[in-house]
Amino acid sequence: MLSAYEARYLYEVKWNGIQIAIMDRSHEKQGLQALLVNSILLFLLALVAFIIISWYLGKWALRPVDRAWKAQKQFISDASHELRTPITVILANTNILAHHPQDAIADQMKWIDNTQTEANRMKQLVENMLFLSRSDEQSLHYEKTRLNISDVLEQSTLVYEAIAYESKITLESEIESDLWIKGNEALIRQLITILMDNACKYCEHEKRIILQAKRIQNQVEIVLRNTAANLSQEDLEHLFERFYRSEKSRNRKQGGYGLGLSIAKTICEKHQGSIRVENKDGFVVFTVILPLEKA
Repeated sequence: MLSAYEARYLYEVKWNGIQIAIMDRSHEKQGLQALLVNSILLFLLALVAFIIISWYLGKWALRPVDRAWKAQKQFISDASHELRTPITVILANTNILAHHPQDAIADQMKWIDNTQTEANRMKQLVENMLFLSRSDEQSLHYEKTRLNISDVLEQSTLVYEAIAYESKITLESEIESDLWIKGNEALIRQLITILMDNACKYCEHEKRIILQAKRIQNQVEIVLRNTAANLSQEDLEHLFERFYRSEKSRNRKQGGYGLGLSIAKTICEKHQGSIRVENKDGFVVFTVILPLEKA
């Protein structure tokens, strides 16, 4: 190599003398420099692309965790808010009782009954929260058996006929016989009770409730309609969320916590089914789909 001249040389001794070849290496140097520059640029581009892709994938991977974390925080916040009211009432009632130690129990039954009512409501709230918590942790174990859901629906209709009569509600039912599913009877009864109770509480206008159940291929479709004002799109999207309330003041007056429909959805999912709600012809319509058990 001739460093001073940016050249390479090669010589070979032959019988008739020495043969020397000299080659300019400037193009070689320029090529190496271009390769170095291109390699650096490619490395920087790859690094930027790697950072962007890593950031996107990291954000995508953490999205369920972030959603679960926010849901947990919201759940704790809502639960604390709901528990505050009965606890405040109970403390106020016991404070009144403490300030009248000379009175007979019969004279203070108003405050005792009020305390018992709030304690029972708080007990129900805690049980509902525990059910949802166990469901989230996949620690909710229950036995499934072959169940005639037609009989369960018929029995539930009979139970709510008296409630509907007192509220001047017309209750109609069209239930196909011998609809069998595989499920937990207690949970299925709880599901139907939640939907029927919700329909009775918020039945308006013509005051009609229609319960239908039929076989559709390999599924059981349960449809519960009650006359009511159309729910907003926001209500339809969030109605099955925990502690969500449409028309909050009315729901609080009815004594609800906004957990019933969330529990109903959980029960459906535990039975490989689904539940949805929609407005249709002046009715609020809940539709439950459950897999049919083969005979």
